[in-house]
Amino acid sequence: MPLTKAQIHYYMHTDYVVKQPPLIIHIGSRHPALDALLKQNQAVEWCFISACHGTGWSTYAGYGKSQISDWLPEPSLLVLGISATDAKQLAVRYQQNAIVIGALDKPSELLLCVDNETG
Repeated sequence: MPLTKAQIHYYMHTDYVVKQPPLIIHIGSRHPALDALLKQNQAVEWCFISACHGTGWSTYAGYGKSQISDWLPEPSLLVLGISATDAKQLAVRYQQNAIVIGALDKPSELLLCVDNETG
């Protein structure tokens, strides 16, 4: 099912929270503490995904909480050392609408995993 503009808006205005170490990821922002965690784990890429077992990667428990709606927080994982391509494949397998991705010293991005509605 295609994503609506409203859904994308909500994803863009969500706090992607990692419980430990405490981090809050925002779309379009750089995250020095996350960069430090990547370096500590000898990784350069990451994703934040809600339905994933994370086998084979360094993972950190968290949740996504909307800043602008009453959507309930969704349990999620920060996965270190996973490429955007592999992260999207996982997201599609677990029927995720979108995930948050990033890389060392770069701003985070919302990656849509299903088509969005046009117009």
